[in-house]
Amino acid sequence: MKKIAGIICFLIFILSYSQVGINTTSPTATLDINGNIRIRQAKNLGSANSAKDSILVIDNSGFVNRVNSDMIVSQASSGIIGVTTDATLSGDGKTGNPLKIAQNGAVIGQTLTWSGSAWIPQSNGNSWSLSGNSGTNASTNFLGTTDNQPLIFKTNSTENVRISSVGYVGISTNSPLTSLQVNGGFSLNSTTVNLTADNQVITVGNFSNIKLNSNNATSANRTFTLSNGLVDGQMLMIYPVAGAAQLLDAGNVNIAGNFNFGVEDVLHLVWIGNKWLQVSRSNN
Repeated sequence: MKKIAGIICFLIFILSYSQVGINTTSPTATLDINGNIRIRQAKNLGSANSAKDSILVIDNSGFVNRVNSDMIVSQASSGIIGVTTDATLSGDGKTGNPLKIAQNGAVIGQTLTWSGSAWIPQSNGNSWSLSGNSGTNASTNFLGTTDNQPLIFKTNSTENVRISSVGYVGISTNSPLTSLQVNGGFSLNSTTVNLTADNQVITVGNFSNIKLNSNNATSANRTFTLSNGLVDGQMLMIYPVAGAAQLLDAGNVNIAGNFNFGVEDVLHLVWIGNKWLQVSRSNN
């Protein structure tokens, strides 16, 4: 009788607290197990259209929680995972059938982004890559702003170039007032032309600074002419670094007479669309 009474008291104690501990004297849940759990067999109640109906997961505190099918990637007949407008994932979660993402032209190392209708590589999306972009369209893609704000270029966290909202370019100035405003000095890269015979034609191209290297000390023995400029307003500076030369005042050159060059003599010209005009000359 005493044994029965003790068992009844034990059961009443368990039922009153509703907490059972295995390998622990202080259970903190309805069933608190200090050790491993082994399930010999579990009945699969999941439908054919879901990865699993639900699964059990363990949080950082050791509590077991149930995750229902709404939180699991569901299986689609095509085996392709996709994102709809409500950000629901669909795909194949079966063992041996990995999830696949539909994409267009991706390569190794690219990140796919959702355009609203398809997965596309990041370089073809709305971002500019640090290693270059491909598939851009010059009529729609650009680097710049869409509001009334300037475009700023920095190096070492310091602004060096600014394009204002009206298109003025400033170098080392943040308030350009002309199409190009430079706060500081600038230099023109030059090309050297070797004069070895008379009546040579010097191709100006896109140069603005031409150095003459003549192998004759008499300017009249090393005459030359110039090709046409590329655009109205193109400036050209000519000076010899060795020997002497003569620019002929003929054809597309209008300089009020032939100009004889000696070392350190300088001639400035401007192209006006059909001829080179003299801006200044210096006989040094």
